Amino acid sequence: QYTHTNVYFNSFSFDGSEAILSGIAPSYTALAEQMRLFESSNVITSLRISNLGLNDDGVLSFDIAIVFDTTIFRYAP
Repeated sequence: QYTHTNVYFNSFSFDGSEAILSGIAPSYTALAEQMRLFESSNVITSLRISNLGLNDDGVLSFDIAIVFDTTIFRYAP
């Protein structure tokens, strides 16, 4: 639902409120579509792309920092 069919993530870290995902995409268009999918989620408060690069095969590599709404981590019995 929130991941593009042509965007792949190969690394994940999480510090309690922010996740860093490293991935690859076949084009800038696919990466932009992935960002729009994340933005459509009501639990994500901000997104930031960094380390954007193009490898020799023309594939984009990138990191996305995702900040989540912290209320989703609260336990309410």
